[in-house]
Formats: sequence, structure tokens, C-alpha cells
Amino acid sequence: MNLGGWVWYNGVPLTVFREEDEVRMIRYELTEKEKKILQALARRGAMSPGQVSAETWLLPGETLTALKELANAGLVLMRADMNSPDGMLVAITSDARAYLNGNKI
Repeated sequence: MNLGGWVWYNGVPLTVFREEDEVRMIRYELTEKEKKILQALARRGAMSPGQVSAETWLLPGETLTALKELANAGLVLMRADMNSPDGMLVAITSDARAYLNGNKI
């Protein structure tokens, strides 16, 4: 179960998980694809997954997989949007912006 908390250690975000009554931290390092996606979202704000794919030159399947990973980590928000070409909108979180800027949360 992800508690949604972030702890920073040597500039790397650690996400906090609880298993039964034990709390543990898992190191989360971004892949190059994930960094590319976050940088595109930081420049443009909210976009559809298709727009993210076009902006980053990643295949749509790769983009969607990476977006789901980032959403599970709490670095992007994904929601349904009737006005979006893909029916979905993706936005970067303030934690992800802080990570890209090298700031600690």
C-alpha cells in the first residue's frame, strides 16, 4: 500500500510503503523515458497521452505504460476528460516539478 509520502535521500526520491505493520522505503529512480515525459509535461502543462507521445517521440504504448508508472508513483495525475482527443488528460504534480528542479520536497 503506497502511503503517498516522499522522503529524499541524496537527491533521490524514496516512496513510503506500509506492509502489515511494517513501514519500508523503496528507492524510485526515473527512467530516461519517464524523465522525458515529465520534462514535456513541465513545459506544456496538462496534455493528452497522445500529445505526450508526440512531444516525446515515444510510441503510444510505451508512453501509456510510463504514464501509468508515474501516476502510481504520484508524479503525474491522470483523469478522464471529454474535451481531450484521447479522452484522458495528464498533468504533472508539484512533487514532480520539484524533482525536476532539483529541490527537496
